[in-house]
Amino acid sequence: MKFAAIASDEAILPVLQAAQLCQQCEKLSLWAESGDLLARMRSMAPQAEVEQSWEEALSGETVDAVLVAGVDESVLIAARQFAQAGFRLIVAVSPSSDAVRFFDYTAIWQESTDRVVPIFLSDVELVARNLQAAYNEDVLGKLWKIEFDRTIPMEENDSTVASDVARRWFLLDSAWLRILDPDSTHVNMLATGPHPDQPVEVTIRLTGEDAIDSRWTLRCGSHESWTLKLIGENGQISVRFEAGQLSIMDAPYEIALSDASDLVLHNTQNQLQRIVNGETDRDWTDVIKLGEFGATAARSLLKRRTLPVHFEEASERSQFKSQMTAVGCGVLLWTMFGMIALLTIGAISDPRDREYLISSSADFVIRTEEFADGESTLTAIGTEHVDQIASQWSSSSPVVIVEAEVNSVSSLNQQRHALVVSIFKNLKIREPEQRVVSRPIHGQWFETAMTFGWIVVFAPLGLALLAQILLVVSRPAE
Repeated sequence: MKFAAIASDEAILPVLQAAQLCQQCEKLSLWAESGDLLARMRSMAPQAEVEQSWEEALSGETVDAVLVAGVDESVLIAARQFAQAGFRLIVAVSPSSDAVRFFDYTAIWQESTDRVVPIFLSDVELVARNLQAAYNEDVLGKLWKIEFDRTIPMEENDSTVASDVARRWFLLDSAWLRILDPDSTHVNMLATGPHPDQPVEVTIRLTGEDAIDSRWTLRCGSHESWTLKLIGENGQISVRFEAGQLSIMDAPYEIALSDASDLVLHNTQNQLQRIVNGETDRDWTDVIKLGEFGATAARSLLKRRTLPVHFEEASERSQFKSQMTAVGCGVLLWTMFGMIALLTIGAISDPRDREYLISSSADFVIRTEEFADGESTLTAIGTEHVDQIASQWSSSSPVVIVEAEVNSVSSLNQQRHALVVSIFKNLKIREPEQRVVSRPIHGQWFETAMTFGWIVVFAPLGLALLAQILLVVSRPAE
């Protein structure tokens, strides 16, 4: 498999070193935002070509995948371009990356769900997998509890555990913790110390109805170390890593441990080899779920109680729901502002007079279409309309308007007016000539224009509602 590498974070170094050890891996091009980092990358892959920009790496020799590390804007832009060009992204997850900004890769994954794969730079995962394989329920009983304590070197004699540091390490450690305990559904986070805003120890507990009771603790100390305990009903296995040495503290039987010389490198190499072989058991949805655990832990600390983790399945279905929600909001805004605009324009530009509007609303307008062409006789529809007006006639009725043709001779309009008046007289209506007028009607185009405008305003809303109805009807029973 041919690789390119782009980075703004030194987390790329163990990935490059792991790729160097993989016989099926070939590194073609390197790019980094920092010259110092690029030089260190070059030392890891001396045969690879150094690029001056990520555009050169993108347009260079064809690669199968891109190794990515860092959350700087330039790296995220480059990663998006590589993904859109069809390249697979292998993204390094390490405690050196901002755990919040790291999830900006999710937007890239949503556009190319099969092209973004995480690789965790963990110094515990190999040991955790070994202990899981070596755990003997016949001797130790059912595994019911996991305890993990990590100590990281403190900076400038400051033993405070910053919240962003805790998020970074928990994101990394929760990956292997979920391998041992995949059924956790609830999270509780505690931060202890002499001052509420300056904790010296952070503990996150994962629980669930059918889950193992898992406890993760982070503190600062003089040097790096960690302890992992798998506790069963009848005994436990305890392993400690300190000063580059991995040792068994407690175990009722012999256990073969991983080589402690470089746990991160060996674990990264194993993950990379599985990716090359197409056997990876992780994808970006796993990273999103780990992010849900971290976000729930932060809320738990604020609320001071255990909270359930609500997983939102990041799938095509959830993407479709998000898109439909966005479309629905857009349609509602279009309809609302369209109504306001159409009503305002209509009120300003309406050329029709008040007399016509009142008569038209009562259906007291006899139009030219109700007369025979070029004649003063009513059609059957016109006769029916005149009879209907007569039946509704009262002292408060509006004026009856007989539409006059502008381009015809005036005698025809007079004859039509006289015909309507005579019909009303025959129907015993008093003095109809005072309430029947013949006049041209101006602005008839306005009604058609307004009708078309209302269709344009409400059609998107109708289509959106129809789509929702079709989705409900076609949804299979669950």
